[in-house]
Amino acid sequence: MFQPGQLNGVTNPQIFLRTHPYKGDYVNPAPNVGLVWNPGKNVYRGSVGINYYDEGLIPFQTANGNGPGLSQTLALPPFTAGSLNLQTPLPDFVRTPTTFAFPLAMSGFTFNRGFATTDPDLKTPLVYNWSVGYQRELTSRSALEIRYVGNRAHNLWRFYNLNETNVIENGFLDEFKHAQQNLAINVANGRTGFANTGLPGQVALPVFDAAFGARGSRPPVAAASGYNNATFITQLQNGEAGRLANTLAGAGTNSFQYLCGMVGSTLPFGRRPRFCAALTYR
Repeated sequence: MFQPGQLNGVTNPQIFLRTHPYKGDYVNPAPNVGLVWNPGKNVYRGSVGINYYDEGLIPFQTANGNGPGLSQTLALPPFTAGSLNLQTPLPDFVRTPTTFAFPLAMSGFTFNRGFATTDPDLKTPLVYNWSVGYQRELTSRSALEIRYVGNRAHNLWRFYNLNETNVIENGFLDEFKHAQQNLAINVANGRTGFANTGLPGQVALPVFDAAFGARGSRPPVAAASGYNNATFITQLQNGEAGRLANTLAGAGTNSFQYLCGMVGSTLPFGRRPRFCAALTYR
């Protein structure tokens, strides 16, 4: 993670079928202690406690329900138009995954299939709570009370993206700043976009050039999808480096054109080892 170009991890992760998604958490002491002291017309109160609560099934369903291996898709393979009629038997469906024999290799799924699971060491969420208070009798029918209540939670269930788009170690953040600089110079000179147009102070943007430029038989992307893209310009103005990098990394509809422009046709993607070579650009 965060080591661009270092593909030295598990190249083909496997999905295992676990009887229990996470281990049992059987020891959850929940003490609650309170003290009250009533000297004269004053009352001093204090309490401290631990409470547990159940997150419910929604986090579990969201994480595990979005992971591959729960269902199988069937799709017709490509065929020549006009080669089938009502009497022609349908060809064998392409099954993904091919079987439900666990463990399932991730290479059996399309390369852009997300993977989510549950931490096997989950703990029951708990909240430490405390309060202190002071009460003073003012008259026989009135009193003043001041109270402070605080709490702090631990072991809350949250979702973490272990494959988040990197903008630091790969140098993209610096190029993002250069793109902001190019944009500001273009705007100051009555031009649009953030391309390096040769004005003083502008610099080259090799990552963007690769993402937007021609590669092999693929022509450059249209200006409205590249250096003049309104969404990219807004993200530059707002400082949203991660969001722009996420689009270039292939997130979103029809955005693989940017990724393929940067990596070419040699990078393997699961069952489609030359995905970018076969990608149709529009």
